[in-house]
Amino acid sequence: MRHRMPIRKTGRVFAISRPSSEPRRAIPPRLASRGVEGWAQIQFLLPDHGHPRDLRLIASTEPEFARAAADALRHWTFTLRRTGLTRTYSQRFNFSNNRSARHEHMLADVIQHLEEQAHEGDVTAMYRLAWAIESLPTDHASLSDSTSLQWLYSSAVHGLRDAMYDVSQRLRSGRGCKADPTKADRWRSIAAAHGQPDALRDLATQAARSDSPAEAIFYIRGASALGGRPTDTARLAWLLATIDDDTAREGRRALDLINSIEQSYLDEAAWHEIHAAALAETGQWRTAIAAQQSAIKQLNKLGIPTDDATHRLQAYENQRALRLPLDSLPY
Repeated sequence: MRHRMPIRKTGRVFAISRPSSEPRRAIPPRLASRGVEGWAQIQFLLPDHGHPRDLRLIASTEPEFARAAADALRHWTFTLRRTGLTRTYSQRFNFSNNRSARHEHMLADVIQHLEEQAHEGDVTAMYRLAWAIESLPTDHASLSDSTSLQWLYSSAVHGLRDAMYDVSQRLRSGRGCKADPTKADRWRSIAAAHGQPDALRDLATQAARSDSPAEAIFYIRGASALGGRPTDTARLAWLLATIDDDTAREGRRALDLINSIEQSYLDEAAWHEIHAAALAETGQWRTAIAAQQSAIKQLNKLGIPTDDATHRLQAYENQRALRLPLDSLPY
C-alpha cells in the first residue's frame, strides 16, 4: 500500500505525521485476489496525545478500502508542534501494487471523465474532480492545490454545501491561495446556512467556548440531523448523555443515537465510551461498566492514554453518571 504524505490539513501546520506501525496487509484479501486497486480518504480529529480519533470516511472506491485505511490510521501517532487545539485533518490512502501502474492509469481515467462532466456543468463532478486532483503525486502538490481549489470554488458558487466549507478551510490555511481569515469565516457562514455539518460543528465549538450552551446545542443538533454522518451523531449522543444541564440531557435519546451508528462509526473506542456514558445516564450500571472496560481495552491496544477513560470507569463503578462541560469530547 502507498499513502500520500504529508497529511492534508484544514488549518496551519500543527503536526508531523509519524506512522508508529504499518498495517500487515496492504490491500484487503478479497480485493487483492481480484486485482482491485483504489483509494480511501479519511477525516479525523487530532487531540494533544497525537492519536487520530473520531474517524470519518470522506470517500473511497470500495467499502473495504475505507475499513483498511481506518485500521491503518488508528496505528499512527503524530508529533504535535503546538498543543491545546484539537484540529480536523484528512489523510488519503492509495491501495495499489507497487509494481503496477493500474492505479495511476485508473486515476488518470477518472480525472479525465470528471473533467468532461465538470466542463459540462455537473456540480457534483466539479467537487469530485477537486478531490481526485488531491491524489496526484506529491511533486505536483502546488499545482494540484491550486487546481483543486478552482474546482472547489466552482462547485461552491453553484450551491454545493460541502464545497463551501472546503473553500473556507482552504482560505483559512492558505493552501492553493493566499490565506484570508475574513473570507474564510464568510464562506463558513454560508456553508452553515446551507446546513453543512462541519461548519455547524465549528459554530457549535465557538458557541461552547463563548458560554452559549443553547446556541451550541442548536448547531450540534443541526449537524446531526442535516448531515447524517456517524461523527455528528456520536457528538450529539455524547452531549445528550453527559452535559451538565438537566434540561438538555436525554439519556434514552443518547442511547438510541449511539446504537444507530454501531456499525458505521469508525472510532470503536469512542463508540464504547459514548455507549457507556449513555448507559450510565439511564442507570444501567453493570452494562455501562462493561462498555467502558471495552473502551479502555481498545485504547490500550492502540497505545492511547487511558487516564480520562479510567476516571469515567471509576465514576460508573460508584454509580455516578457524567456531568461535563458542553465542549467536552470522549477523546
